[in-house]
Order: sequence, then structure tokens, then C-alpha cells
Amino acid sequence: MVILLVILIGVVSYQLYALGQRLEAAEGKQDEIGLLRMGVIYASALLMTVWLDEQYRGTWREWMGWFLSALAVLGTVHLFKREYAAMRDCGEA
Repeated sequence: MVILLVILIGVVSYQLYALGQRLEAAEGKQDEIGLLRMGVIYASALLMTVWLDEQYRGTWREWMGWFLSALAVLGTVHLFKREYAAMRDCGEA
């Protein structure tokens, strides 16, 4: 289970980094803070859902973890929409 989560974190991190590189090339500006923020949100969400101690299950921490998970997914979708819009403006999509 832990190995699977490490692989998942690695894949998501690589995809977010590649997405940041593509956005920088398309938009001409760096968005390092946005990618760092997404990484912190993903890490916090994992800590508050998957790696949460049994004594904290069902408390506000677990609910906050699920909220952060949803926020991370929505933020990633927003980044991909920005990339698609930038590609469309360049005529690549």
C-alpha cells in the first residue's frame, strides 16, 4: 500500500512539474508558487486522509483531509484548463 502511494505521489508530482513547464512555455511566465501550493495541498490531504491515525478517524481532521483532497483535484483541473486554453491560443489544440 505504501509503495503504491509513493508511486502515485511521484506520478502526480511529475505531471504537475511537466504541466508547469508547458504553462511557462505557452504563457511566458513562471507559476512556481501555484505548483508548490498544489504539492502542499496534496501532501496535507494525504496526511489527513490516508495516513491519519485511528484515533482521529471520524473527527474534523478526516473531514478537512477530504476537503483538501477535493481542493487539490479542482486545482489540478484548473491548471489543465489553463494549459488547454494556452494551447488553443497557440493553435496547438
